[in-house]
Amino acid sequence: MATNGYISINKFIDQLPMVGNWEMDIIIVFFVFAYIGFFIPESFTATIVILALGMLITSLTNKLKKSKVRGFFKHILYMVGIKKTKTFPPSYMRYF
Repeated sequence: MATNGYISINKFIDQLPMVGNWEMDIIIVFFVFAYIGFFIPESFTATIVILALGMLITSLTNKLKKSKVRGFFKHILYMVGIKKTKTFPPSYMRYF
């Protein structure tokens, strides 16, 4: 994005790609609801309800992600036992 002759770049080079100020994992949540909303129901009202629910859940997920520390969701997956660790988790994932 060029503004006044300047090019806007990410503050950090290793920052994840973003679409509409949402990171890719948040976009995936929205696209899952968009897919369900457009292809599964047979009525227009159900499509609108599913898309609105998708926007709500996407924004709540984004707020939850921004309010927690880095690695919070992986920590929850480790605690529940869904994801197994190859080695010990990094130090920022051990204490919350």
